[in-house]
Amino acid sequence: MKNILLSLCIFLIGFSIAIAQPYKVYITVGIPTDCNGGPDLPIFNESGQEGMEFLIPQRTLPPDLAAYQSYYDVFAGGTLGLEQGTLNENVTLHLDLEYYKCSPENLKLLDAVRMSIRVIGEKTGPHDVFTYYQFNEGKKGFIKLNAKKLFEYLEKEGVKLDELVAWFYGEGFTPDLTGITYKYDEVNDPEWFYIYLDHFSKIVLGKISSPTSVKNSNQIPSRFSLEQNYPNPFNPSTKISWKSPIDSWQIIKVYNVLGNEVVTLVNQYLPAGKYEVEFDASKLSSGNYFYKLLINDFVQVKKMLLIK
Repeated sequence: MKNILLSLCIFLIGFSIAIAQPYKVYITVGIPTDCNGGPDLPIFNESGQEGMEFLIPQRTLPPDLAAYQSYYDVFAGGTLGLEQGTLNENVTLHLDLEYYKCSPENLKLLDAVRMSIRVIGEKTGPHDVFTYYQFNEGKKGFIKLNAKKLFEYLEKEGVKLDELVAWFYGEGFTPDLTGITYKYDEVNDPEWFYIYLDHFSKIVLGKISSPTSVKNSNQIPSRFSLEQNYPNPFNPSTKISWKSPIDSWQIIKVYNVLGNEVVTLVNQYLPAGKYEVEFDASKLSSGNYFYKLLINDFVQVKKMLLIK
C-alpha cells in the first residue's frame, strides 16, 4: 500500500511539474513593404519560452532595406517578453515593425512608433492583429526600448514626452487605451522605456488629440491626489490631473448635478505616476459638473463649471 501511495505521489508531482512548464514561443521580426498586405522584409527570428526576453539585435540592414535603418534602430537593443504563466499554448509571434503609416489620415492621431504582433496559436490557430490575443488574467507582456534612441526619434516625429500616449488599434483603427501602459523612470532606470500589454495586437506610441488621451509625467508621487481641473470655469474643454503612488486600475468619471454619469474618461490599469486627461464638453450644456477619481479604496470628487 505504501508503495502505491508513493507511486501516486510521484506521479502527481511529475504531472504538476509538467503542467507548470512554460509554453514555447517562436518569434519572427520583419518590416512590411506596404499597407496592402505586401510581403514582409525579414530581419531575424528567435525561439524560446514565456518568461524569457527576446532581444532585437543591433544590425546594419542590407542596402535594399537602408531606408528603414533609422526606424529599426529605435527597436534594436530592445526586448520583447512575456511573464511566465501568460499563455495557454505554444505560439508563433510575427512582429512587424511598421515603418509605413497605415491608419486613416482623418483621425486626430500622430502615430510615431507602430508595430503589429500577429499570433498563431498551436491550439487556436491564427489571430488577426485587430482580434486581440488575450493573456491569462493578471499576466502581462512587455516591450523594452532604449529610452535615448526612442526619445530622439519621437522628437523628430514631433511628439514630446509629456504628450506621449500608448494605445492599441482596434477594428476600424479606433484607439484603445485599455490594457496598455508605459513607464519611464528617469531617476532609477533612465536607460529603458517600458510598454506593458494585456494582449497582442497592433501597438502604437504617439499623440492623440481627443478627450481620452491620458498623459503620464513619469514622476512617482507619494500619495493619491485629484487636482482641480484647469481652466475652471471652462469652455468647451478642460484638463483633469491626478496622482497615484501605486500601479493599479484607475477610473475617472464625470457626472451632472443630478448624479447621472456623463462620460468615463479613464478606465484602465496604469503604473504609479501623475496623469492628465482632457475633457471635451462641447456637446454638453452650461452648468456644474462633478468628476470622480477611483483607485482601489481611494475616492475623491471635485466640482467644475462649464460656461458657454
